Amino acid sequence: SGTGVTGVQQIKVAIIPSAASTYTLPTISIPWWNTTTNTMDVARINARTFSVKPEAGSINSLDSKNISPALVNQIESINAVNNNQAVTQVSTNSSLPWKISTLLLSISLLVTLQILWKRKDAPTAIKKPSNQKTPSVKAALKDIKQACMNNDAQMSKDALIQWGQALFIDDSLHSLGDLSKKVDGKLSQNIQALNAYLYRNNNENWICNHLFDLCDKYTKKEKSQSKSHITNDKLVDLYK
Repeated sequence: SGTGVTGVQQIKVAIIPSAASTYTLPTISIPWWNTTTNTMDVARINARTFSVKPEAGSINSLDSKNISPALVNQIESINAVNNNQAVTQVSTNSSLPWKISTLLLSISLLVTLQILWKRKDAPTAIKKPSNQKTPSVKAALKDIKQACMNNDAQMSKDALIQWGQALFIDDSLHSLGDLSKKVDGKLSQNIQALNAYLYRNNNENWICNHLFDLCDKYTKKEKSQSKSHITNDKLVDLYK
């Protein structure tokens, strides 16, 4: 049913007195599992005493205040069977949570192993090297020259940043402000002026103002100083 399992047990005991006397039927105990309280309960039928009158016309009667040994043995056998059934029921009910837990753990383990196996078989993505490379100083100077010829402020900005990254070997250089701090003199001033022009976003035409010549001159100066440092380092190594 919707509320659980209903169990019915019937025990029939026949008492056939052999003589007039008082007979006592022992207590009958039936253990059962209470699903409401989740505990073991015992249903009991209390002992009952019966008085048997002598048969009419009977002269002699046997005096026995206890039930016959055969009947006692029969009731004890019934109680033993009931106890065994109750122990089996308790064992089954107690082992049920363990069976459910074991089943869930087994399923979780199988799912985990399947996921790990799929990850193992999945092809590892191969990272392709980036095709984007920092332009050379020569190529960047060429772009600066073209931008100056066109008086293109935005193109000049992009070319100058590429030139700075290539000349100073610094990929973290991403703005004209960063570049103006790397250079000095009039070149730094012109770069700052270009940056201010782009921020103003006005309709005035931008004039390159010898930006290419200043970058070309600074490039030669930087390379000359770099060669001088290399030569000095080699001379120092010779005298060590």
